[in-house]
Amino acid sequence: FIKGPSETPYEGGVFQLAFSVPEPYPLQPPQVRFLTKIFHPNVHFKTGEICLDILKNAWSPAWTLQSVCRAIIALMAHPEPDS
Repeated sequence: FIKGPSETPYEGGVFQLAFSVPEPYPLQPPQVRFLTKIFHPNVHFKTGEICLDILKNAWSPAWTLQSVCRAIIALMAHPEPDS
């Protein structure tokens, strides 16, 4: 679960995420999606899939599951319209 970032439309909300951690983690990124319905330009409304570069082609083994959550919270506050 993550809390919606302050000073955003998501403030006060609690959002459930589903993590699927592959066997070769941390060499491969986890798959993360929202289980809680959310209207956000970088989240697929039906599947909850998150379009975030660190979960795709910008993954580094230095990322932790906690830092992935922080990146998702940052994305909630600052959508990426080009994605």
